[in-house]
Amino acid sequence: MRAREAFRVLRANLAVAMAEVDNPCIVVTSATENEGKTSTCVALAESVAAAGSRVALVDLDLRDPDVHRVLGGHCDVGASDVLRGHRTVEACLQQVQFRAGHNEPPTGLQLLAAGPAVANPTELLSEPRLRPLLHSLTSIADIVFIDSPPVLAVADTLLIGQLTAGAVLVVEAGGTPVPTVQRTKDALVRSRVPVLGVVLNKFDNRFAPEGFRVELGYRSVPDHLVSPPGAGPGPQPVREPVDPEAEVPPTPLRAPLAGAPGRTTPGPRRP
Repeated sequence: MRAREAFRVLRANLAVAMAEVDNPCIVVTSATENEGKTSTCVALAESVAAAGSRVALVDLDLRDPDVHRVLGGHCDVGASDVLRGHRTVEACLQQVQFRAGHNEPPTGLQLLAAGPAVANPTELLSEPRLRPLLHSLTSIADIVFIDSPPVLAVADTLLIGQLTAGAVLVVEAGGTPVPTVQRTKDALVRSRVPVLGVVLNKFDNRFAPEGFRVELGYRSVPDHLVSPPGAGPGPQPVREPVDPEAEVPPTPLRAPLAGAPGRTTPGPRRP
């Protein structure tokens, strides 16, 4: 429950950041490997889809794709086929069904997996090839989330980000040094990729310094007491969400809005 609520807050923050932006594409990235960018990207896409938006999720981490595994899809065809001109976007899309909660009705999003491995990912992600792919996705979705490689590992994300509204930067709490985060932010800014916000992932509230702890104490009706209208008995053939209590939930941080220096997105208030 806490993880789902954290992503609802992140979803609301992004809505504010995107209010005056025409480009509906958002790239989700990190400074280095294993900071949780892919799981964050998937959970954010699912949260936005559950709110009623048409969502497309594309895996442009062509070197180490993982989105299809998280969503239970396949990587037989995908973005690399489209970028090489072998297939259309429509021919590669996968419809993914999921539940936002155990008692919620199923909903879905469109997945464009990375596709077969290629020898030249950076060349394939050049503007003449990538722009038509993103244009096709924006014609069928209200918002497009892009999972991309770590910024400091390869140049791919800087190329991708230039064609988007901006980046959501995922940072591992207690794992990513502050200078590394600063280098990542500087690289994005130099490449004219706005930083829409930052997600502090793997955050353990028990070890937070005094003044930075977040206590969630608002009372709500337990999930098992809620019966959604029209819900029938028996299992449904959709993917069940990962137990949000199994992992420490990501915590959205405040970050400057694109094109508005000095303004910040609303984040959780200190007690």
